[in-house]
Amino acid sequence: VVLLIDDLHWADPCSIQLLGGVVMDLKNNTGMLVAGTLDEAVISKDNFLSQMEGTLEGVVAHMAIGNLIESDVVLLLDNVLELGHLGGSDDLGEIVSSQTKGNPLYIIEFTRWLFENGLIYLDEETESWNWDVDEIRITVNERRVDVFLANKLGNLSIDMLKVLKVAACLGTQLEEELIA
Repeated sequence: VVLLIDDLHWADPCSIQLLGGVVMDLKNNTGMLVAGTLDEAVISKDNFLSQMEGTLEGVVAHMAIGNLIESDVVLLLDNVLELGHLGGSDDLGEIVSSQTKGNPLYIIEFTRWLFENGLIYLDEETESWNWDVDEIRITVNERRVDVFLANKLGNLSIDMLKVLKVAACLGTQLEEELIA
């Protein structure tokens, strides 16, 4: 069993203490894994979470997850484009990696933008994905992916932008009634 708790940096001291107790109780239980995510940039050394970490020495393992390196971007594209073990997306991966700096969200959105603009397309005859690297390079022309995302937001209606502003304050999941 895996228990994943996201955004631990927003948790209150009582919740962190409860989680610490659960983790200590599970120390010798090999049937359960408790995992948490946090933004280390938000955590200060005097934060309760940092203090609690000391009491869990030997029980807590750290895994820093950063941006993907170019070879991982290529592997991701190979899988998404169903190229399998044949590969073939090295040139595309280089462009996507340089444009997104390996940020997973940017990779998804940039690749989606390439598809929506016909720069990556499915050839129905061969049933395979195709792209023209030179055309992509000319079209992208050193534009940054944040510009692509800003343009996407710019295409939304004023009402939708207002909803997004409210939704951003409410967290990653919200109920439709809250924004209706």
